[in-house]
Amino acid sequence: MEHQWTRCYRMRPFFRNVGLFCTIFSAAFGLVSILAAYFNVDGSFARPELAALCSFLFSSVFTLLGIFLLVRHRNYRLFINDSSVRQVDVICDRQIDVGLVDELKWQCFPKGGSARMSGVGEEFFIEFDHFNNVDRAELVTLLRQAILESRQIGWEQFNERFADTPEKQSRTRRARVRLTLVFGVQAVAFGVAWAVSHKLPFLIPSVVLAVVVAYLIKEHLQDQIK
Repeated sequence: MEHQWTRCYRMRPFFRNVGLFCTIFSAAFGLVSILAAYFNVDGSFARPELAALCSFLFSSVFTLLGIFLLVRHRNYRLFINDSSVRQVDVICDRQIDVGLVDELKWQCFPKGGSARMSGVGEEFFIEFDHFNNVDRAELVTLLRQAILESRQIGWEQFNERFADTPEKQSRTRRARVRLTLVFGVQAVAFGVAWAVSHKLPFLIPSVVLAVVVAYLIKEHLQDQIK
């Protein structure tokens, strides 16, 4: 039960947003592609039924991936109390006793870093990229304090890589600004191409890139407020 745990961490909204976007965009793009191929609107498909099937299979993969991300964001929980850590995911529910952890390995991969705890034949894996910056920092501190330092390995490399320094914050802001400019120019270019030709293949990437640019601008503004 959730009331037995002193802290509960959930996945950051980024994964929900990606899942929602991927589901809607893939389903809409897939539907348009399937209908265009099946009815062979411009006569360019030698085998319309096969082309429609391929479009269906291709779009279904990304639609299902988006649905999975939505379901995972809804169900994922990381519970912590003074003695245990429990991770609830879509298809698994794992728990480990902090006192029985023989080794806590701090790792610089995947993106955002991770912690692997092992003991009494059990392994417990936490990816920090799942959480927002505040929860991530709090979670790292809790694990750092809960496990004996003599049982921790890789901390120096992990801390050097992911410590939130002013220099790293500045580099992140500059990279975000560059990406915003690049994607913004591309969105405008595709938009102009669509306005001139009125062809759907130009409109779709323009809209997608515009959404990405809006997200990057929102992240930049929120970062400036902090």
